[in-house]
Amino acid sequence: MGSPSSWFSGGTCPDVYYEDEETLDNGVTVTWTTVLAGFNYTKGEDYVGTVLWFVDQGTAAFDDFTERRNTKRTWTPVGRSGADVEGTMGHADAISGTVDVTVNMSSMHPAAEDVEPDGIDDWAGEIGNGHFWLLLTVDDGEGNEESVKLGVNFHLEDPAEGFGYNCPS
Repeated sequence: MGSPSSWFSGGTCPDVYYEDEETLDNGVTVTWTTVLAGFNYTKGEDYVGTVLWFVDQGTAAFDDFTERRNTKRTWTPVGRSGADVEGTMGHADAISGTVDVTVNMSSMHPAAEDVEPDGIDDWAGEIGNGHFWLLLTVDDGEGNEESVKLGVNFHLEDPAEGFGYNCPS
């Protein structure tokens, strides 16, 4: 697993992008960015993430990028006293295969992690997640269109003063 210094570098982590894929009823396989993780986020500032998608055949046209309708499902985690992560999703600019999305979290969930474990927090700060839908119309190249709703999550971390960034290994 490595030492705690490899987990908590104290330096700047690059953003991390995770992908997933789904084969649709019309036979097209869509691959898209499911998670964008930013480990050096500062609460209250705009964070711009780029969501990518492509298909193995035919075309995929961008329809929209939206928040989940139920606030409890858009901003997480939820603290013991109720929702403690709040945010906004700004304008989404799309071109073929990409959409740039701006997210701003005005409040975040307090978090700490004792990796070793030795009773001492190796990382502390605030975290927040925004859960969204990427909406596409996918054509198999033969006129068989299918509308899809694909989940995308923004995971942001704001380290507390004195703690380094929680870089994944």
